[in-house]
Amino acid sequence: FVRNVSLNELEYAKLNSAYSGDMLEYKITFENRGNAPADYVSIYDSLPANVALDPTSSAILSMNGVEQSIAEQITSGYTIKTIMPGDKGYIRFRALTSIGLAEGERLTNNGFLSDHGVVITASAQTIIKQRVIKASATPATPSKSLPTTGPEAGIAISGIISLIGALNMAYLKQKRSLYRVATSIKAI
Repeated sequence: FVRNVSLNELEYAKLNSAYSGDMLEYKITFENRGNAPADYVSIYDSLPANVALDPTSSAILSMNGVEQSIAEQITSGYTIKTIMPGDKGYIRFRALTSIGLAEGERLTNNGFLSDHGVVITASAQTIIKQRVIKASATPATPSKSLPTTGPEAGIAISGIISLIGALNMAYLKQKRSLYRVATSIKAI
């Protein structure tokens, strides 16, 4: 079974969907329906292309409601020493889908259980969906306009500098004129 952790799916299913780059969680269930113990049962998984085990989480083994982490990589296999009649459980683990998967691509995961040469297999599929980015109905308005740059800004700055220069020249002429008047008054 599979569920999409990235989309917060709670239930496991045989078929689900995901976006490129999503985290999936696979679950391989088992039960001894016979009347004798099953010894050295090997459980392993064959991940689809473009899917890799999540290196940040370990696989979980649950037997009769008790969960424990297992260090082994499920793709290499995990061996349960004995499954008593009526015992049941599961192994669950997480995997990441690759970025850049095409819409409609089917990722088929296969889980296997092997007991003394008898192999039971089951699969779950994930169909890749295309992300849809919705355009905003109203255009975004800038919060602050940027200062003008380029030739127009250069002309404005030149104009301001010229105006300051002209005012400075007028001030100096006025100051000289007042100085002449003051010196002529002293001379009288």
